[in-house]
Amino acid sequence: MLAGACTSGDTKSQPPTETTPTVSTTPPTVSSFAEVKAADGKVVRVTGKIQHEKLGDTVILADGLDILCPDFRVRDDVTEATLEGQLELWEPPVAGTNDKGEISQGVTEPTTRWVLRGCKQI
Repeated sequence: MLAGACTSGDTKSQPPTETTPTVSTTPPTVSSFAEVKAADGKVVRVTGKIQHEKLGDTVILADGLDILCPDFRVRDDVTEATLEGQLELWEPPVAGTNDKGEISQGVTEPTTRWVLRGCKQI
């Protein structure tokens, strides 16, 4: 008696032979101007000294490099933290004066600032 197996070329009916690679979901930590610039538009983590500001808390990464988390506050007793969010270069509105001499809210001169949107403490 002859025994044999017949298989079709249909790969849908066969179990997968490869496993899906595990992808890390932890965002990269950025700490230098070059890393921040390269990560524009991406979700990142930043670690540094916390400074409380009117618009939200700021993380100071290095001299001259800080990142604002708009509308986000850590507890007042926290002096250093790791925060996560989507990094972007923001242009705050420039204050203007209308015909009545009233000054709108905004900065006095055009500027840009790094911000984390959707900021959360890690």
